[in-house]
Amino acid sequence: MRVAFSCEEDAGLESKISEHFGRSPYFILVDMEGEEIKKVESVVNPYYGFSLQPGMIPRFLKDKGVKIVTTGGIGRRAVDFFTQWGMEVFTAQGRVKEALLLLKENKLIPASPCKER
Repeated sequence: MRVAFSCEEDAGLESKISEHFGRSPYFILVDMEGEEIKKVESVVNPYYGFSLQPGMIPRFLKDKGVKIVTTGGIGRRAVDFFTQWGMEVFTAQGRVKEALLLLKENKLIPASPCKER
């Protein structure tokens, strides 16, 4: 299972989770097999700093094989894209390693979309 974390920095499991999904410069991808971490990879958000069409970042992560997305905050349209593709979305704060522990314990909070402006 591949889990993506929207992050402010490229520091692997020590990366700080971004407060806003669409404005995160990096995604930390973690491949899990049961409770075991098999691989940690950092990828640059190719759309960081650009005006986007809805669904571009969700499709990018879907094409990377992501099944679970974890972020500090996320908009309704992004949640809708992930949901329609059978992906789960959670919110968390802190560092990737802390959120992974919560994921393993089934304690991550399902995402509630941020209010649109």
